[in-house]
Amino acid sequence: PSDDEDDDEAFLSNTQITEHSDPNSYSWTLIRVVMVKLALHNVKNFFPVTGIEFSDLPVTSPLGNAVIKTLENWEQILLERMNKFEGPPPNYINTYPSDISAGGGPAILRHKAMLEPENTPFKAKHHLAFPVKRLWHFLVKQEVLQDTLIRYIFTKKRKQSE
Repeated sequence: PSDDEDDDEAFLSNTQITEHSDPNSYSWTLIRVVMVKLALHNVKNFFPVTGIEFSDLPVTSPLGNAVIKTLENWEQILLERMNKFEGPPPNYINTYPSDISAGGGPAILRHKAMLEPENTPFKAKHHLAFPVKRLWHFLVKQEVLQDTLIRYIFTKKRKQSE
């Protein structure tokens, strides 16, 4: 790493720098949730293309039906795990886009911020963080995942009593 990269990372916490290598982190749990959501969405969209109606699925394709049920189960398990976190860590990602002059309401600004290339929870400049940054950018661009991502990226910490 160059001196500039060391300077950038001097202001980050250890958690922010090692986020890409912690499989139990908030970010990796969120990635798992949205990956399963995306797979479930794609499988559900595939069956009508083949001419199979969902109401006929248990009879015409028990295996296909089992795949959907398994993905739905995984989604529930992962959402429960995600909800055990008290919200995103501090300074998770930037809430506002770098070009705020574009205007728009808070929701539009958050959406624009989420799509910015450098705006990920993976702050390390190390080359080992590049693949997960690419995965993050692929996922945040998927329209079907954006509601879930916005909910978990921009939700403030919840109190344990809630």
